[in-house]
Amino acid sequence: MIRQMTEKDLDVIVRIEETCFTDPWSKQGFADSLHEASAHLLVIEDESGEIAGYACLYQVVDEGEIVNVAIDPKYRQKGYGAKLVSALMKLGKDLGAER
Repeated sequence: MIRQMTEKDLDVIVRIEETCFTDPWSKQGFADSLHEASAHLLVIEDESGEIAGYACLYQVVDEGEIVNVAIDPKYRQKGYGAKLVSALMKLGKDLGAER
């Protein structure tokens, strides 16, 4: 299932972020983005409801930028990242992104 990220997700998101990146975003950085109108943060869950990864899109007028895609290592090579990117691209298009 793909859904909007919430503040309740942040501890898991930060753990995934720190696992995937050498210069990770902080918990506060994610929290701030949740309240930013141009930011769209999604999570993907496995069938049991555990967060497998997340992705972030920033969109201004007709331009969208995917800034982060991270999948917990135990969920890699299972299509979760591709599903998130597809969902963000559709969301951006639905919001008016042309590029």
